[in-house]
Amino acid sequence: MTILDRLYHSAQILWMFSVQGGERHFLVRAKSTWRFKLVEELADGSRLVTLYASAGARRKNPGMPRTVLVRAVPYSDRDHNKQFLFTSLLDPEKYPAEEIRGLYHKRWEIEIAWSELKVTMKADDRPLRSKAPAGVLQELWGLWLAYNLVRVDMVKLADRLGVEPLRLSFKRCLQQTELAVVPLALVGKLPSELDDVSHLLNPPRRPGRRYPRLVKSRASRFSSKTPHRMALFRLKEAA
Repeated sequence: MTILDRLYHSAQILWMFSVQGGERHFLVRAKSTWRFKLVEELADGSRLVTLYASAGARRKNPGMPRTVLVRAVPYSDRDHNKQFLFTSLLDPEKYPAEEIRGLYHKRWEIEIAWSELKVTMKADDRPLRSKAPAGVLQELWGLWLAYNLVRVDMVKLADRLGVEPLRLSFKRCLQQTELAVVPLALVGKLPSELDDVSHLLNPPRRPGRRYPRLVKSRASRFSSKTPHRMALFRLKEAA
């Protein structure tokens, strides 16, 4: 499953998922400019629709059809704006609409992954040490390989504990893995092999928290006119 940003609004990109074979699927929030036609209303409130591909996209991809069949799942954002999620998961019984909506809310997990790669796993102040293109690619592949090895072990541990892998602390699991591979380590076990893993668990997440974006006030050498000071100012004027 690939969760796409609304920037990727091309029917061509969505069609590419269906022709790559295997269980490859997409999930994306629809834009108001998308043209689609209703095909069938489904029992869970979602609907099957066809997206229209542009003539330019079909010229670039001769095998691309004029329309792409997707499933539109009704969705309300936190401001209660009615929108649709488009997905290639067409079966409403196998993939309930409520689960698809919940999955879309997890799209920001990628930002946590980037932070783990760029901050938690960084050994020094430099993001990459190599100055040659081939060396940069080698470092990146090594970094991604190490990251995924830790994540695989976290999935095994989460399965043993009966919790979601996101409940585990990546930083602590990484440190435990480093101990396991360093010679003469005090604890020569991977996280998934440990008996006591309480220190690797994070508290449960608190869903529904929201922090609205605010415009920061510009720094000024003058004191701000708070309501209290404005009241004193008006009293002086009246006197």
